[in-house]
Amino acid sequence: AKCKDCGDQAAEWLNNALSLLTKRQKRDYRFVMIAQQERRFMKDSLTRFICDDVQPFDSTRLSDLSPLSLASNTSMRLLNKTIDKNSSLSIRRFRPNLVFEASKEEYAFIEDHIEVLQIGKLQLRVISPTFRCIIPCVDQETGDTKYARSSTRCEPIHTLKQTRSSLRYGMTGLIPVEMGGSKSLAPLFGVYLGFTSANLRNEEIRQGDEVRVLKYKQRSTGYIHRLL
Repeated sequence: AKCKDCGDQAAEWLNNALSLLTKRQKRDYRFVMIAQQERRFMKDSLTRFICDDVQPFDSTRLSDLSPLSLASNTSMRLLNKTIDKNSSLSIRRFRPNLVFEASKEEYAFIEDHIEVLQIGKLQLRVISPTFRCIIPCVDQETGDTKYARSSTRCEPIHTLKQTRSSLRYGMTGLIPVEMGGSKSLAPLFGVYLGFTSANLRNEEIRQGDEVRVLKYKQRSTGYIHRLL
């Protein structure tokens, strides 16, 4: 993708921060932003083999697999209860673009079963579950990378691997832990979203918009969905 360099000052900040967090010698990393009109079509990448529903008009910019990801605070509360009664991990660890609150606690992980939804006036479709690497184990407040000490017990990935994992999306198990892999079948949390039409890109969504389910999946989900 065609990108624009953000300059030496931004690069200096990035390298200082990475050196401080990792305790390693400074490197020459650069901050870049994608060119304004640049788009990467998902059908031309590995995304078409990984995600369930990739359409010819689906595109993204510098994100890996899709332009949007959705997660639920209700699901996060259930995940915390499953980890430990005192667990209070933040949903920010999963870095979703969009976060919603289900109308009832028993609707935790309802996103697993949605095919098409509407936020405000914008209709979106679920492309696939979001399979997770090891990064949600990083404490975003402190930068602590617990998986560097124990990749088998770091949370929330340890619990997700036991309760919500999939062979279908198991590619993260092929990647070494030090490169972000999960060292097992892919743990799942949240969903990737795409537009329902190529003509919807100028619609706006705002904080507080109602989220409505327009269509549920007809087929059964092909991954574990249970508590310990």
